[in-house]
Amino acid sequence: MNFGLVRYNVDGNLDESFGDDGVVITNFDTLTGDVGLALAIQTDGKIIVAGQSYTVCFGIGYFALARYNTNGTLDTTFGIGGLVNTDFGYSHDAAFAMAIQPDGKIIAGGQSGPNDLSRRYFGLARYLNDCFYATDKSIIQSSNILTAVAADLTYQWVDCENDYMPVADGTNQTYTVTQNGTYAVIFTDGACVDTSECVVVNTLDITSVNKSTAITAFPNPFAETLTLNVNIDGTNNLTGEIFLYNNLGELILTTQAINGKAVFNTAGLFPGVYVVNCLVGDVSRNLVVVKR
Repeated sequence: MNFGLVRYNVDGNLDESFGDDGVVITNFDTLTGDVGLALAIQTDGKIIVAGQSYTVCFGIGYFALARYNTNGTLDTTFGIGGLVNTDFGYSHDAAFAMAIQPDGKIIAGGQSGPNDLSRRYFGLARYLNDCFYATDKSIIQSSNILTAVAADLTYQWVDCENDYMPVADGTNQTYTVTQNGTYAVIFTDGACVDTSECVVVNTLDITSVNKSTAITAFPNPFAETLTLNVNIDGTNNLTGEIFLYNNLGELILTTQAINGKAVFNTAGLFPGVYVVNCLVGDVSRNLVVVKR
């Protein structure tokens, strides 16, 4: 027996553009009996069939998956030549159902157990969408600049410490981190989606922050209060968010600039160096300040 796949036109006639005049037969090995028991179609139109590949000579059955291109040819980017066998450790494994997750990963469910039928177990396996099987998903890190090695894909950088939330301006192959933390990049290529390992950025300190005449602070050094004048666009009538970070890049205080002025109550802060960040619309400016 072999996997058999047939595609019909809407009028019930065989679709001759698919496989061999509408029919595809797949043999996993010359010594196996193969049967397809479930089918799913990916968002890109590729077809996945799951079932059992049974080695007659040895009496061993495996979870068997095959993935086909839209024209019925095996998708050689999947498994080995388009085919995957999974051994659960028993002699009679077979997949009866299958589903595709939103991220493209494939779940196959069925049974596993010995040939003597003395017992049967529920079997479940999840497979990667091997669109990226040959893709280097690593990240090159240079201080706070992260670059995905894989090129010509769609990118979304995410904050690993914040439930993988997308970060602003993080849709290019290279991302410049503005705050210490842990980051990864999600790769997308059509229906294929995968995520890199998370990398830690802890290099941001006052040496990576440029002083700006758009913000003035007094007194500086400060003690119990820090007063700021914000003048980004040449006026003192701006309203925006003001953030105060320590020299490890950790957010300490926030306040609102009203008519170009803001005040921090800094009585509870330890002496040391801090960074003021002012965000007005899409414009961000920084200033180094010192607590006595």
